[in-house]
Amino acid sequence: MLNKLAILVYATQLLTAQSAEPITAADRERAISYLQQTRQQYVDLLSSVNEAQWKYKASPERWSIAECAEHIALTEDEIHNGMRKNLDRPRPDSEALAKARAKDDRIIPEILDRSKKREAPPQIRPTGRWVSKDETLKNFLASRDRVIEYMRTTQDDLYGHLGGHATLGPITTYQWYIALSAHTQRHLEQAAEVTREPGYPR
Repeated sequence: MLNKLAILVYATQLLTAQSAEPITAADRERAISYLQQTRQQYVDLLSSVNEAQWKYKASPERWSIAECAEHIALTEDEIHNGMRKNLDRPRPDSEALAKARAKDDRIIPEILDRSKKREAPPQIRPTGRWVSKDETLKNFLASRDRVIEYMRTTQDDLYGHLGGHATLGPITTYQWYIALSAHTQRHLEQAAEVTREPGYPR
């Protein structure tokens, strides 16, 4: 019985290894480049605002730059940790993976489309967790640099696992890392809108 179980485990591991597809150099560079680009945009935004601008709200229901920045920072670890755990789940069938990978060109445009309003889950809503702009930046950079290093070195099966997205449905782990950068860009654009409000401090 033990030998049969060992053979079954070995066969499962062998099948998984044979099915896994290493991330291509082009995809790795694409993900890293977008992560670095949006990292710099985040740094540039925070470097350009003073304390009054940082906290300004156009209305009670709209986010300040500080709240946009906090939400972005909180989302980093939420997505990265979730995707790492997702890699431990069984590999979906090839049809499900193919359907997800066909969404490559939709990831960025759909996430950047701010005509589709979505409410953030409670764990990543801004609540003033960090007392200053510098502390917010420090937390974001620590998380983003961890993600960039992971993407630079990972040999994980990023094409072979799926995670559900609120608007895109099931997408691959690799696509989620593209979505992470797009999410940053989305909320940086939201923060930029704050700076164009008539009451924004000059």
